[in-house]
Amino acid sequence: MSSSMKEEERQLYTSLTDSLKKLTNHAPDLSFREEEDPSERLLHFMSEQIGYWLDHDFEQLLRVIYRIDIDEKHFRSALSSSNPANTLARLVLHRELQKVKTRIAYQKRKNHGDNQLG
Repeated sequence: MSSSMKEEERQLYTSLTDSLKKLTNHAPDLSFREEEDPSERLLHFMSEQIGYWLDHDFEQLLRVIYRIDIDEKHFRSALSSSNPANTLARLVLHRELQKVKTRIAYQKRKNHGDNQLG
């Protein structure tokens, strides 16, 4: 992450990290150093987690995929890819990022509306 990263981007990655921690029931240290690309670190984390689920707990993987509402067609396609863990991790990150962006936008609208009421 470059030192010029905007506060909004920091908030986005922090929220995404929190979401992934809840999703995986893990609390790894996903804090980012200035020189790191947070998207690569999150991709690596999710790829490893999904790889574990593919090998040891496929039912958990299915629960997560269902919970975050990944399309079954995309899920099946990812499973048949050359690197299913990485492909699924990208799908999960994309979906979770959509949700985080929606929450942030909603919060901004809510805060803006609260400020106009007062």
